[in-house]
Amino acid sequence: HIELAAPLVEWANSGVTGQLGRLAADPRVGLHAADIVDYLACAQQRWDAILLDVDNGPSFLIHQHNARVYADGFLGSCLEHLADAGSLLVWCESPSPALAATLASLGADVEAIAFPVSRDGRSFQYAIYRASPGGPASAAETPLALGVGAQSPQEVDLSEVGPQGLAKIELAVGRLPHQETGQSLLA
Repeated sequence: HIELAAPLVEWANSGVTGQLGRLAADPRVGLHAADIVDYLACAQQRWDAILLDVDNGPSFLIHQHNARVYADGFLGSCLEHLADAGSLLVWCESPSPALAATLASLGADVEAIAFPVSRDGRSFQYAIYRASPGGPASAAETPLALGVGAQSPQEVDLSEVGPQGLAKIELAVGRLPHQETGQSLLA
């Protein structure tokens, strides 16, 4: 897991919440304080999945500096760092047809998964974009598990799950196709 804010990594390592403590203690998880663009530029490794949860997605950026995460250069690099049959998953606070078009222009098969979310009596529609380099991916064969502890696979109630980021981690890795390396990269 790559996290830009070093205090969040420290909090996870110190177990500030039960969920963060379990995540940090899991031997399959490595937590690193770094910028994902810089980290991936130096990486030699390939992953079964790369999950991006940066800012709010390309259509509602809080920090303009994060626009580079949604640019074709970085997204192309993500696709190149995937193992065969790997998946790039990008979370957005709302559907982003422009993101889907960018991923498709890079030669990826793209699946847009929109789902309603309830939080504090309000409703939202979040989206996850799943991109696989070339060929009709097993995305159609292995749908994402969208119900993180929720009764309905179409709705996620984040108030029951805790920190949003952890909900999205569990949401996105619910079921992934073929695992070649056994490793995923989350930012």
